Amino acid sequence: MPGAATSRTASPPPARVEEILQAAAGVFRERGYHGGTLEEVGAQLGITRAALYYYFRNKQAVLRELLTRAMRVGVTELDAAMAASDDPEERLVIAITKLIELIARERDIFTIYFQENEEVMSAAGEEARELEREYARRFTSLVADALAARGVEGVDPGVVARGILGMCNWTYRWLHPDGPLTASEVARQWSAVFGFHPRENRTARRQP
Repeated sequence: MPGAATSRTASPPPARVEEILQAAAGVFRERGYHGGTLEEVGAQLGITRAALYYYFRNKQAVLRELLTRAMRVGVTELDAAMAASDDPEERLVIAITKLIELIARERDIFTIYFQENEEVMSAAGEEARELEREYARRFTSLVADALAARGVEGVDPGVVARGILGMCNWTYRWLHPDGPLTASEVARQWSAVFGFHPRENRTARRQP
């Protein structure tokens, strides 16, 4: 039956895949990765678990797609921050802002990631782990450049980077889209704590 063969090999409809991923992220956030089931995902969408297998082989495949997507976006946005300015401090402030905004946008999946890190990263596979490592390397490089620009010596950029990332990551617990603070406002306040400022702020402070 050529028609049947064609339907089985066709690419899954993108809209349905997005619906499944969004529903799965909510279920995993509410119930945990191990506690959440594909039956619950299907129930939210009005389809059976068997129907879900047309789109994803198993629950692990859903998690892998969720995490790798989010991490690819994170690395891409970090690259954008690095290209956005020739000023090291400004680049770092932009990177911090983009990270907090990403966590706020993808709160469900980052809740799973932060709360069940080892379990979900083991399930997500090597691509997700490599993206995680690559993000940390590039972020640490931004911190090192910002420290050097300020003439800070005797400080391990990796330690500072982990401190900043830890602060940013924790926003999944308390930063909400409806305020009272935006991701940009939080990023600027925290950057100031570490002594980093966008270029226009530094220029304004030097003016009489």
